[in-house]
Amino acid sequence: MQYRSTTRRRAAILSTVLVLLVAACADPQSAATTPEAPSPPTSSTSTTAPPPAAAPTTTTSTTTTTPAPTTTTLEMKMAACFEDLQPGHTALPCAGFVYDVAVPDECFSGSCGLIVDYRPSVLTGEETNVETNMRALGNAAGFVVVQPNTTGGADAAARDRLFLDALIVAFDIDTNRVHVGGASGGGFQTWHFICDHADLIASAAPHASGRSNAPNDSCDFTEDRSPAEQVDILISHGRNDNRVRFERGTDQLDLVAQSWGLAVDEVLVEEDDYRWTRWTNDLGTVVEFLEFDWTKPNRYGHCYPGGVGSAGCSADNPVHYGEAALTFYIAHPKDG
Repeated sequence: MQYRSTTRRRAAILSTVLVLLVAACADPQSAATTPEAPSPPTSSTSTTAPPPAAAPTTTTSTTTTTPAPTTTTLEMKMAACFEDLQPGHTALPCAGFVYDVAVPDECFSGSCGLIVDYRPSVLTGEETNVETNMRALGNAAGFVVVQPNTTGGADAAARDRLFLDALIVAFDIDTNRVHVGGASGGGFQTWHFICDHADLIASAAPHASGRSNAPNDSCDFTEDRSPAEQVDILISHGRNDNRVRFERGTDQLDLVAQSWGLAVDEVLVEEDDYRWTRWTNDLGTVVEFLEFDWTKPNRYGHCYPGGVGSAGCSADNPVHYGEAALTFYIAHPKDG
């Protein structure tokens, strides 16, 4: 089956590669002109000067070094990853990394949104999808869903940004509907994205993560490193989380509230086992905070609400993380 946008997508990819290739090959010194050495003066006499003494012979050792890959090189590799991508789910190798990518049919003929669903450090993208069900949920709502199979802090977020930029060009993604979420290590990765790439995303949903234990371990909202702009955020954390303590989640909420001038605007849900509040400011920024008592059967509280796999709290929970995150994303586009 031929998709109407295949030619358009290949043309966009080719155009991106050509632009990057020109940038990579450009030599800032090429415009400089090396002056010619002056010609030796000519003598009007016939006297022949004695030949100069021979200079001592030296041997120069030349070592050829292969240059390290540059950002431009990585961008070129990323831009070429999507040409043969087909509808449905693909474990997509790209520039030495693997991204689980799920693209619904409609995104090959029209513009869709984009959801990044970061994995916990101990799960794969496939295992993460068992907990969030984000591929099915996001595709049904008109989103391409990406589940990176790596985490790794700010540097990894910068690399993933290159991947997402290339995907956005290849599929003509609606840049008002780009969202990032994740749990545990993926939650911290989400905070890195909020901190360093707020210009890209409309909203975010970090779960079971929070303030740094070390400098730049998360998003510290310092003078040196803070989001370039405010984004809407759904923060969720278990009160019984025994891996990333609940206090780290509330501390991170406090950092956001203090930095952006947020205050509690509404209590959305107040139950014995969970509470959901909405915080706002004069700019209209929305941050919601879901706190809950749910745990896995072994009382382990570092888990996905509503998840059914090894990292899920329980299918009986009244809130499912993937569904809650998607609902928040849909309600909070960038131009909203």
